[in-house]
Amino acid sequence: LRRLDLSNNSFRGPVPESYGTLLPNLTQLDLSRNKLTGPIPKSLGYLDDLRRLDLSRNLLTGNIPYSLAMATGLNMLRLKYNFLTGRVPDTDTMRLFAKAFFPGNDGLCGPVVERACPS
Repeated sequence: LRRLDLSNNSFRGPVPESYGTLLPNLTQLDLSRNKLTGPIPKSLGYLDDLRRLDLSRNLLTGNIPYSLAMATGLNMLRLKYNFLTGRVPDTDTMRLFAKAFFPGNDGLCGPVVERACPS
């Protein structure tokens, strides 16, 4: 399985951590427009072939995992309209997709998103 599109459903609950181990050859994952909650799994950043990831328009919370920030193979990343918080890792990957974090993630901060983090 290379492409998985589960967008526009009413899926609830966390994004399964197992995508990273069960689907190692995944190139495209679209989970947008659901009701997914919890953090973005670290395992998604370890999918070497992953090129397109869309997690927009869910209810995801927490930080952007550093493993995802280091995923150099991504050429499309969408995280809009979630409830992500914390400092966005200052990596080339995150700088490339900085505009993909907004709107809807007002809790993100750091130089990548040009918003000061609370001290």
